[in-house]
Amino acid sequence: MKDRGWRRGARRAVELPCGLIAGHSEAPELGWALDLSRTGAWIETPEPLSVGEELVVCVQPGISWRGGELQIFGEVQRAERRCVAGAMALGMAVAFQGLSLDERIRLAGWLGRRPTQAKRAWPERCESLAPLLH
Repeated sequence: MKDRGWRRGARRAVELPCGLIAGHSEAPELGWALDLSRTGAWIETPEPLSVGEELVVCVQPGISWRGGELQIFGEVQRAERRCVAGAMALGMAVAFQGLSLDERIRLAGWLGRRPTQAKRAWPERCESLAPLLH
């Protein structure tokens, strides 16, 4: 049974490019991890996957990370449009699966030095969806 409505790890604010490999893709798609925890990430991407789809997220956490690129199996938990700074953005919440204990410990240590993700105040009205349709 999946846990819904609460997180198992504190989200941290990041801006990391990541490669996304899904079952139907031959090459990685580019996405941006905007918040990250030891259990998952919010990833902005022009073409979010459907809920339940599995993928591999390839990401290198950045400065002071000594572990090389992480290749993390994940499952899409949610895909949605969000209004950020008056513009629409597409993205998806990905729950990580299969991280080794060592990877989880190192990732938690690296994340511990990052700011927590601020709660977003969504504007009541967003701009047109037209830019997303082209």
